[in-house]
This record gives sequence, C-alpha cells and structure tokens, in this order.
Amino acid sequence: MSASFKFDGLKELMATLKVSGKIAADGVRSTVQQSAQAFAEQAKSDTRIGPTGNLRRGIKVREKLQDTNVVEFEVRNTAPHAHWYEYGFMHKNAQRHIPGNFVFAKAGGARRRMNDRIEQILPEILQAAVDKS
Repeated sequence: MSASFKFDGLKELMATLKVSGKIAADGVRSTVQQSAQAFAEQAKSDTRIGPTGNLRRGIKVREKLQDTNVVEFEVRNTAPHAHWYEYGFMHKNAQRHIPGNFVFAKAGGARRRMNDRIEQILPEILQAAVDKS
C-alpha cells in the first residue's frame, strides 16, 4: 500500500513570477497615467494666464517608454520661460527679485497619493495573475 503526494504548480507559479514585473506595470499603468494627468490639470489651474497663454498651454503629459517593468509619465512645461515662472528670476535692472511660483514643486503630494493607490491595488493585481496561472 502506498500514497503519493505531488505538487505540480511550481512550474506555473515560477513562470508567473518571472513576468510579475510586467503584470504589475500593466496593472498600474492607468493609475500612474491618471495621477500624471491630475497633476497636469492642477498645474494648469495654478499657472496664471499670461499675455500669450504659453505657460498654461505648455504643460504636457507624455509617457516615457522604458523597460517593460517600468511605467513612467512625465509632466513638463514646454514654454521657453517656464523655469523663470517656476523658480523666479532677478529683474533686468537687478534691483529686485521676482519670486517663483513653484507649481511643479507641489508634485510630491500627487506622487504620495499615487503610491498609496498603487499599494492598495497591486496585491489584487498580482493575486489575480497567480490565480490565473
């Protein structure tokens, strides 16, 4: 008389773990994109409308394509004078400093909210991938 015990799921689990970085990146892509878009909208509303509107119109979001395990969206201002608006500058007669508005410096709160959201959803995404295998 004999009894045999066998665990055969390790192969599938290891295959899932090998691609878990891509699974996680694909699962959180929309959260990262929504966070970048929300920050861009906030930055636009915090930026005053100048005579040309270039400062506000120059705020763009684009995806930076990298490794399959990395999701990165960049919010930037393409206006040529955006750095003056952000950090301030010395007036041309050098008698006074025009202070900056630090619109992009406020990104820290948006990053923290994004990370908190990812910490909530990532275990569910990975668990669903493991259950599927």
